Amino acid sequence: MSRLKTDSFVVELPLRANSKQRKIAMARFEAGRQIYNACLGEALRRRDQMLTSKMYRQAILMPHKTEEECKIRNQAFREVRIKYGLNGQYCLDKYATQTRNSWLGQHIDANTAEALATRAYRAVE
Repeated sequence: MSRLKTDSFVVELPLRANSKQRKIAMARFEAGRQIYNACLGEALRRRDQMLTSKMYRQAILMPHKTEEECKIRNQAFREVRIKYGLNGQYCLDKYATQTRNSWLGQHIDANTAEALATRAYRAVE
């Protein structure tokens, strides 16, 4: 589905915050950055393990000329993704929750951590 090109604009407004508010905002940004990078690293580690696995190499070599062969091959790929924990946008949520169980949890709520995990998964996908 293509988007229609329409005129758009961006408004930038200066943030007026005192030093305490700035400190809180910077701590939240830093915590978010660290959770995202941790989830991204975990997703890349899982992907690398998956790509070097015997199951994945076997799935790649499966024939896929007929519709039935494609279904069997797709099922093999699905099983590999499940085995390595890359089977959907919510697969990193548990990891993000574990990551939050440090000082990061004081600055990032569970919903934000899960959103960052989903974003990291989509980047690797």
